[in-house]
Amino acid sequence: MTWWWHPAAQAMGPLFAWHSWYPFYGIGPVVVGLSVVFLVLGTTLGIFLRRTVLAMGATLVTGAGLFALLERARPHLWPVHTTYAQHTVDPPAPADAWLLADGPLSPDGRRVSEVWDCYASRDFRQCLTSHGITGRWAEYHPASQLWALQWTVTGLCLALAAVLVALSAWWVRGGFGIRRRPAPAEKR
Repeated sequence: MTWWWHPAAQAMGPLFAWHSWYPFYGIGPVVVGLSVVFLVLGTTLGIFLRRTVLAMGATLVTGAGLFALLERARPHLWPVHTTYAQHTVDPPAPADAWLLADGPLSPDGRRVSEVWDCYASRDFRQCLTSHGITGRWAEYHPASQLWALQWTVTGLCLALAAVLVALSAWWVRGGFGIRRRPAPAEKR
């Protein structure tokens, strides 16, 4: 899948950034990791619920929750770069970086609150300076961390799949000693 991403990213520019959810989850090893974990999740739910349609619906809901959880955790899976710059109004991050947070700096380099009134003023820089803001800070993931983040998410997916396989095997072998009813016979 990776071969198509570079030409598309160049053609679409910032509209198709590497850190957006689709390019990230649509290229590289994370595709395999997600496929494996969703397959095993569906199988595990099928074993537990013993109803095909119910297991399919539960897999859809649980898979969406897992996907949302991965998306929420992704910024925290790898160390973030933090930079500080004085005499600028733009975040000091590379153009292709995944900007997670940014804000203003005081002259001594401390992080301070945004001055929202300055965004409506005629002389933006002068307004910031009059409020004691002389620079910006930024927290970001550089584009060079794409593959590290990809492999980390893939590892998490494969680890979860292994746990689900073990849980399924334990359940099939009679976990907790629960005597389960046999599945109902199909009506003809």
